[in-house]
Amino acid sequence: MNGLFFSTRILGGLALYLTLPLVVSLLAFSQLASAKTLASPRPTPTLNAVKRAKEIARAENFYRTGLGMYTAGRYAEARANFEQALALAPNNADWRNGLGLTLVRLGRDDDALQEYRAAIALDPQHADAYYNLGALYHARSEDALAIEAYRAAIHARPDFALAHNNLGALYAERGELEQAAVELQIAIRLDAKSANAYLNLGLVRARRGELALARATFEQVIALDPVGELGAQARAQLERLK
Repeated sequence: MNGLFFSTRILGGLALYLTLPLVVSLLAFSQLASAKTLASPRPTPTLNAVKRAKEIARAENFYRTGLGMYTAGRYAEARANFEQALALAPNNADWRNGLGLTLVRLGRDDDALQEYRAAIALDPQHADAYYNLGALYHARSEDALAIEAYRAAIHARPDFALAHNNLGALYAERGELEQAAVELQIAIRLDAKSANAYLNLGLVRARRGELALARATFEQVIALDPVGELGAQARAQLERLK
């Protein structure tokens, strides 16, 4: 497998898809509760409803703490908090996706697969879980399963540029350069600032012998990421094309 494709694919972002807590929704509920209206009086909540509301609040606190631990690179603590959140609210697909990402960081790939699948079972349109499932299969060189998962992510979210980028990278690794170019061009059309997709497209064009196009594509990477790792990789590729 071409290491450059793999590294730029990962740089594109496994870790970007931790779903944030629904702060806006929670705030909206708070505002509704405090609003003064002429509506008829609400029934007094039952003890079970009050208890459940407290459990959900505790679960959300565990999730927020876990998200902070994940961001800080404290993955074992993140896992513990995500698992506590899910013990209180097991049917939250976003949180299962977050736990899956954390398990990948801890090297527990099989457990991560189970969490991604659980997230998808709870929400069959969960594009992020499909994407992360595809990226994990991709890293394990399970190409057919990775392609299927990336396609499912794109079906759930047609403008998912990262999924098109990863799918293009996978096709390139398999030597399917024409299909790779198609997916990478879609990724760029969806996200014109994706230096990652431009770099992968430049590599594909170079391998196809389209050297002038490859040079122009690498120049675009440098324009988008002049001092970063992707820009440095593009400069190295330009040197090889001289």
